[in-house]
Amino acid sequence: MDMQAKHLSYFLQEDLFLLQSDKSLYQNLNINQQVNDAANTQPVAQNPVNAPEASNVTVAPQTVILPATPTPVTPAITFNYLGGNLKNFLILACYTDVDHMPAEHLNALTGTLTRINYVQDDVAILNMAKANSKQWTDIRHFFKPEKLLILGKNALPAAMPALSPNEIQYTGQVKTLYTFGFGNMLGNKDYTRIFWNLIKTF
Repeated sequence: MDMQAKHLSYFLQEDLFLLQSDKSLYQNLNINQQVNDAANTQPVAQNPVNAPEASNVTVAPQTVILPATPTPVTPAITFNYLGGNLKNFLILACYTDVDHMPAEHLNALTGTLTRINYVQDDVAILNMAKANSKQWTDIRHFFKPEKLLILGKNALPAAMPALSPNEIQYTGQVKTLYTFGFGNMLGNKDYTRIFWNLIKTF
């Protein structure tokens, strides 16, 4: 019942009788009131929060730094030799049973060196049987010889250029003499003479 009807019922205590034309008016008013009440009770839709689309999200690139791989260090090759190598005169021999040279052979070698104005500190005497490397490139790099005396074929370094025996020649910039070992020379006058004739001008 709308406000007009309530007011009428307050002032008019007796029952009211409406005309047929008035009934339709009040029925329309009641229907409109119910529609308005229903509309006022509908829940209010809240504006949804617009979430960012996944395709619009920019992800900053990440730089992954891997630990540096250490470079392996190859230890330098060293050699155990007699002498001081003060004059870059390298002498190669080969003895499997001693560290350097047998005493008899060493005495014969130092005596020969003295006759051509060298002492043991001027030269380097390397026993190839005990050498840490038999490669000519390693030996040359370490000793940096200007003169090279090779005593016997077993004393020849690996990968050495071909040499002619008992002949003074050059291996690159190195003055070289490839001759007999002392094991062959001692007691053999012909070998000793050939060796002396070569070494005195070497």
